[in-house]
Amino acid sequence: MKLIFLISICLSGLGFAISTISLTGNGYTDILVTIADDIAENTQLISILQDWLIEASRKLYIASKYRFFFKKIIIRIPEKWSNNGQYIVTSASTNKEGDIRIESPKKDMKSNPYACCLPACGVGGQFIHFTTDVMIKGENAGFGNLATVLVHEWGHYRWGLFDEYPTSRDTYTNKIIQFYSHNGGWEPVRCTTEIEGKMFNYVSNRNCKLDSKGKPESDCSFQPDSGSKAIASMMGHAYISSISQFCDSDSTGEKTKHNAEAPNMQNDRCSGQSSWDIIKQHNDYKATSPGNAFANTRPEIILQQTQISGRFCLLIDVSGSMKNFIDDARDALTTVIKTILPNESYVGIVSFSDNGHLLKRMTKITSESDRNSLAYSLPATAVGGTSIGAGLETCYQELLTLNNVTGSVIYLATDGEENEPPYTEEVLPKLTEKGIVVHTLAIGSSADEKLNNISKITGGSSYFYSSETVDSTSLIDALIEPFTESSKDKIIRIKTVHADISTHQVFETNFVIDDTIGRDTIVQLTTHVVRDVNLTIKHSEMTFTKIGTAGDNSVIYVKIPGIAQIGNYDVFLSSTTHDISGTLSIFSKPVSSKQAVLQVNVLNTEPEIQYSASLLFPLYAAVYKGSMPVTNATVMAVIENEIGDSFNTVLKDNAIGADVSLNDGIYSCYILPNELNANGRLSIKVIAEGYSAKVVVEVTRAPGTKFTDDFEEQSISPFMRVALAREITVKNYTLLDKNIDLIPPSPILTLQLTNISNEDNTYTITWYAVGDDLDKGNASSYDIRYSDKFQKLKTDPGRQQTITAGIIPKEPGETESFVFRIPNIQTNTTYYIAVRAVDDQNNTGDLSNIISVSILNDQYWFDDENTDGLSIAVLVGISIGAVIIVAFFLVCVITLIKKKKVPRMSNYAI
Repeated sequence: MKLIFLISICLSGLGFAISTISLTGNGYTDILVTIADDIAENTQLISILQDWLIEASRKLYIASKYRFFFKKIIIRIPEKWSNNGQYIVTSASTNKEGDIRIESPKKDMKSNPYACCLPACGVGGQFIHFTTDVMIKGENAGFGNLATVLVHEWGHYRWGLFDEYPTSRDTYTNKIIQFYSHNGGWEPVRCTTEIEGKMFNYVSNRNCKLDSKGKPESDCSFQPDSGSKAIASMMGHAYISSISQFCDSDSTGEKTKHNAEAPNMQNDRCSGQSSWDIIKQHNDYKATSPGNAFANTRPEIILQQTQISGRFCLLIDVSGSMKNFIDDARDALTTVIKTILPNESYVGIVSFSDNGHLLKRMTKITSESDRNSLAYSLPATAVGGTSIGAGLETCYQELLTLNNVTGSVIYLATDGEENEPPYTEEVLPKLTEKGIVVHTLAIGSSADEKLNNISKITGGSSYFYSSETVDSTSLIDALIEPFTESSKDKIIRIKTVHADISTHQVFETNFVIDDTIGRDTIVQLTTHVVRDVNLTIKHSEMTFTKIGTAGDNSVIYVKIPGIAQIGNYDVFLSSTTHDISGTLSIFSKPVSSKQAVLQVNVLNTEPEIQYSASLLFPLYAAVYKGSMPVTNATVMAVIENEIGDSFNTVLKDNAIGADVSLNDGIYSCYILPNELNANGRLSIKVIAEGYSAKVVVEVTRAPGTKFTDDFEEQSISPFMRVALAREITVKNYTLLDKNIDLIPPSPILTLQLTNISNEDNTYTITWYAVGDDLDKGNASSYDIRYSDKFQKLKTDPGRQQTITAGIIPKEPGETESFVFRIPNIQTNTTYYIAVRAVDDQNNTGDLSNIISVSILNDQYWFDDENTDGLSIAVLVGISIGAVIIVAFFLVCVITLIKKKKVPRMSNYAI
């Protein structure tokens, strides 16, 4: 089973941003560019953005071989900017962030353009990020032509491509890998070898040498020639002015030919496939044909000033089947009304059974009494049939009473299947025409299967609550999640936990406030009876207490005044009159819009799991502080199904199993066949905590001058976060024989050459151990193969030469090390090495990343300190006289080079 390849195929076309981008003909439409609200008014910036997007559209069309361009782009202008009629005014109920985000520079952060959060090959990211200082400086910012840079980032964001310039890091030294062994020398990492340049130690200002391990010293780098005539690669050295194409594995195009040997992220994460190979597997490519070279690629650009003025209709099923859930639904919706929906928003309440019923007209929230009035209007009884369409129609008509219905939100909660007209398909065209978003919550196993499609069509999200699961918090989680961006202040969810205690007992838990949040911090309890319930929060010398009354209506909460102090808070919950069973939820808001906020986002993949014995369903979560990945966090998913079963699974950032990049802030796992036991919907909550976590901070990065990236890890204060995934459905579940094992070990993605001995031609390779079933358990053995033909090793490793290792695999994540010698090794020949893990059922994992070795005979890399390390094999068959002549000649050449200090040019073609 070719796991890495299958992942890239199966996930082609997926992206994790909740985006409205569509492809019409060859043009991408409804691309949203947002200008951050804290950016000062600057009409010059608007002109720069328009020119930039027009140029990037043309460059994208050329780079994609006349297949894609930007057709329609919306630039969202900050609400506080003055408008003299040049901007179209619209309204929205959520502060939706853009596909391309323009923000002001953040303190202690570099202004590098980037695409955030790439979980796997062929799977798009969350958004593209540029800063105002870079936009205004243009090419003077040091990144080259910014339109070309945008095409580069679009490759990440839309198609799941990875970088082809040197960004892969040595797993053990954390240094950028800039060279690889080839035919007796070291070649710089680049996609096409058409890119010429210089190899030089720019720190010591001399030629490169070898370190004590026989590898290029860490300060040695390759400086591409900025005047190069190379045309590829867009995912590599995009700042070179001549670059206009993606690398392609097609041998007919030598100028764009993909270099599969280079140890870069694209090769490592995409199993050696070129950027263009991955693009061709994407659904965008499959849906289009090449256009005319002279086509008009100028996008329609709409300047839109969006006013965030929430308009929400809460739509609750009160049919007969809801009688067992109506109290829980009422309590949960009370929570949303009391503390989640923002001030100044309009809220209406509608119920439906055989018909739609308006329970509360659109009410503007301006006070606590408004919230109480809305909460008291929630339904308390359930009877009758189910007409979801009638409920949607009633919400629609009530929303029309407002001046501008576009951007309104309907939240639909139901446990049944519609059986009364009007049906949803009759109403949906009206909603989509007006731009009304519908979020849906499926309650229990009998909820209508159409719900997910309703959300998808209208641009909303679908969630699931298993009424059978004991101690579940997913009802509250599902109702809060879509409203976290319902105002300009994003709500950061810290923790949700079920509380179940008897009278006179005390329930204790804790939460953490980190340095990125603390404003409007709320701790709230949702339960049927809150009278006489004591909710107390303690921190340092401070204590906050709330005692429930009959008028609190299912929810009590404590709001910490001002900015909550950083640190640990203890929560105590008790009652002297009755038992308590409910959900404790804790959330806060960012301290400042100018500060990077630590966030956790669940990155959904396909909405369906097609069950099989070889099932590998990936789940991803991104943990970032602004643009900086957070490492060493503990991330866990709680998965609940329709029949009430639940299980926990750990997500890791270790380049094993579903995780393809070490320490990139993307935490991953696979859901395996033995973890599922029923068809139907799943609710997935991700909990992230960090007590010794760090952020990876870019210290230097100047791709327009030197590819000498440097990073440092900085400790961050402890944190807690919780987030909910959108609904996923299991289909075709069957009971399998648990003795059958079809799951192989994970591919090894961390194979590296760590030491070279030129004296006896021995090589040391290291890698991180993988598991028996991907990253679980211990593998049984390793299969190490080598060949002098790269393509043969890649496509047919079983027929290549074997190196007997005899290694007993360690625990997943531990370091393996192996020293070997290639029999009958030849000079001027490159040998390629790869490793596979094998389990006890002889399931063999996919091939590792491929590394190369060769006998070093390129004299450029030697100097007075390491000439004694020359391989004996190089000297075999050479007469003593010839050696003396050659040595004399080399000494003269090296001396001359040292005197001139001329960096070595490299344009070696593979």
